[in-house]
Amino acid sequence: MSYCLTAPKIGEAVPLWDLYNELDQHCLKLQLAMLPVVFPGVTAVTDLIAAFRQKHQEVKMLFGEVERLITLLLVVPVFWRYG
Repeated sequence: MSYCLTAPKIGEAVPLWDLYNELDQHCLKLQLAMLPVVFPGVTAVTDLIAAFRQKHQEVKMLFGEVERLITLLLVVPVFWRYG
């Protein structure tokens, strides 16, 4: 999930933190490693979004970079399509 499939060359993976300096690479790696513990069985982004919405604010605050990543995943494709 930490790699963007849309890259300068189709099929070439580029780390998202290379594309968006809004993401803290170190924090994002740690938070992504914690996801399976807090969100067991979640493997798809849509499932993660649904599970994330159901968590208490205190839990959401632990995943600030993941939340930022989800926002980018939801907003950027629309921007690229219509921008």
